[in-house]
Amino acid sequence: IVAGRNERIAAHAGALARGEDSAAEAFVSPAALGEYRDAAAALASRRPFSAATQLALAKIACQYVSKIALDGAEGRTKLLIRWRQDSDGGAWMIASVEDLTGKRSSWSDIPHYTTAQSERSNG
Repeated sequence: IVAGRNERIAAHAGALARGEDSAAEAFVSPAALGEYRDAAAALASRRPFSAATQLALAKIACQYVSKIALDGAEGRTKLLIRWRQDSDGGAWMIASVEDLTGKRSSWSDIPHYTTAQSERSNG
């Protein structure tokens, strides 16, 4: 299963880099499809990409979080993608995606943390 997960993460990143939207979307769980399509629409304006690089992979309980970078003429796009096994415990599927491009971290747009960061930088 571990090799399958890593292969799926790499295959998904490669499909994104090549602009193969249908192939990339095949890795998304039905529950995450709307969120994924919103993120994919934002990516379309930054194409073409020349490379996809996995920046990090972390296990959190029964899920994995992958951080990937897509490099292109518009600069570097970073995505945080949460993977979990489907309901049968088989294929690893995307459960959520967040575009981190332009953010300091994935917490940058959470109001509590945004306010705290602003207060620290003003003092």
